[in-house]
Amino acid sequence: MQIFDTLNNTKTELKFSDKVTIYLCGVTVYDDAHIGHARTIIVFDVLRRFLESQKIIVEIVQNFTDVDDKIIARANEKKVSTVELTSKYTENYFRDFDKLNVKRATHYPKATEHIEDMLNLISQLIDKKYAYITKNGVYFSVSKFRDYGKLSKKNIKELISGSRVMVDEEKNDPLDFALWKFSDTPSMLSLSKTPFVPDLRSLGTFSVLTGILIGFAGLEMPAVHASDVKNPKKNFPIAIILSPYILLLI
Repeated sequence: MQIFDTLNNTKTELKFSDKVTIYLCGVTVYDDAHIGHARTIIVFDVLRRFLESQKIIVEIVQNFTDVDDKIIARANEKKVSTVELTSKYTENYFRDFDKLNVKRATHYPKATEHIEDMLNLISQLIDKKYAYITKNGVYFSVSKFRDYGKLSKKNIKELISGSRVMVDEEKNDPLDFALWKFSDTPSMLSLSKTPFVPDLRSLGTFSVLTGILIGFAGLEMPAVHASDVKNPKKNFPIAIILSPYILLLI
């Protein structure tokens, strides 16, 4: 079976042994899912059903981002805890997609379940000089990764600072993106210490790392990585991991 490999812009044979593993980028549970989410998820539900009709075992991992800036802001707005907010919209997600007859994934890992994995990865990136620390957080240095933008078929000059990445004067480059943000305000995730800045409360923002580590922690590397390639932030994961696996995105 051939699939379209967005990274290499060509059709490629889907290689697997006894089963196909798919990582499907999940939702950030600060609100109800919308039609854009439904489109992506239904497309790969159809792929899964086809493979299973051919007697192929399919394992799907789909994450929930249950901590980030949007979640914290919405929880503060509604005067509820982040746990209460994310629990509500996670339940709503299952309600809505069950009604759409989408088969449930094999695993639904959450960002908050893999904080240590994220910290370990960030430490490695700092050690390899792919990331650096400012007073506001830890940032990935886009200039260190020459193929940044290859996935969405855009070069660095075409990417507009501030459209997806928050502008921060402390960054070395406006396009550098946050791996971990520091905060003096306790929230759902507050650590008294981090490997980066001791004794400073830290609040992780995991739009970048969630879709990578929590999907693969303890699992095989997926044959298919499914997401929305039109979103420029989808360049972030490939830059971080330098992944060798096939990226199938729509």
